[in-house]
Amino acid sequence: MFNLGLIDSLKLRIKKSEIKVIDPALILPYLKFYPDNLSFENSLNDAEPFTKVINGITYRYYFKTYPNKNGSLEEYLVLQVSAKMLKSKYFEGITKNNYRDILNDINAQYVVSIPENVFLNALVSDIDICINQLIDIKSYETAISLMNNYPKSSCKPLMHTIKKVNKQGKIINLGLDFNKREKATNSRPYCKVYHKGIELQTKSAIFYNAFLSPQKASFLDNLVRYEFTIKAYDHKKYLTEKGLLTSELKTFNDLINLDSKQLTNIAKSGLNHYLEPRKQKTIANDLNPIDRLISFYISELINKGSDIDDIKHVLNFYECPVTKSRIKSKINQILKHLNNENPTLEKLLNENKICNQFLKNLGY
Repeated sequence: MFNLGLIDSLKLRIKKSEIKVIDPALILPYLKFYPDNLSFENSLNDAEPFTKVINGITYRYYFKTYPNKNGSLEEYLVLQVSAKMLKSKYFEGITKNNYRDILNDINAQYVVSIPENVFLNALVSDIDICINQLIDIKSYETAISLMNNYPKSSCKPLMHTIKKVNKQGKIINLGLDFNKREKATNSRPYCKVYHKGIELQTKSAIFYNAFLSPQKASFLDNLVRYEFTIKAYDHKKYLTEKGLLTSELKTFNDLINLDSKQLTNIAKSGLNHYLEPRKQKTIANDLNPIDRLISFYISELINKGSDIDDIKHVLNFYECPVTKSRIKSKINQILKHLNNENPTLEKLLNENKICNQFLKNLGY
């Protein structure tokens, strides 16, 4: 459930000829009515998307025409599939072990009837992969700030921070969008980071209360989610060329047979499109050990958000075991001295460690 790529949602495309329409409202044409002058439009319109919302779960269906291999047009049913359809199993994500629960749930709405083999062979697009993590709110705020400190110059306009607080000063929304879903490209995919615990208790409160409540405060208060979207065919091809997809991803069956490692690596590839790498600074070899140490600290102070592992990374610049041991002792002495001068230092280092591990789990 945590720190692993999970399938959260996707669009399915199924040939109309392969399913049975149960609710006629899905396909019946309609007339537009204008109440201001009590008139109807002269011509009939194609059916609009058919939507049901039950206990916070949205079921949305519509028909769309696509060209087939022969160049002729064929009508398809397009529907949104979400892990919310798993209800109490929501945090499992969509897998080959639970997809039948989703299929049964869709068929139970009596809008359409979809056979299992047709469901498995449906075409997939707009796939959202999520990674859940537990992180305290203060460290999460620090992580958001760090990401905002390292944008690639061309990507800064594509990054949007969302932060809302209530009258009591409590955070009620905190996240970061990378690009817009509708404007996403292969090299600028749509990603977002948001506080899932807050979202469940506000925007998704109906769903949460129906299927997930109660949850421990320690879980909800610290639950953060990252999402990455695989948009369509060209994006799948791009991920294959980058070695992130090692098998065909065309059907729903292909998707649920991707292993968790592959889903995780695909999702973790997102942030590096937008953020500059946080590289360790190289220390000049012509400096004496103490000067190198000072140089390292100066560079790392500029590079905000260092934790204890970042600070001790300087030891990798020394090959001599004796020198390395002496520098390590010097680092520990400096840290001890600084902590005596400022008792909050150790707390700050621990917060930075949590924050940096959070970012590493997202591939940054």
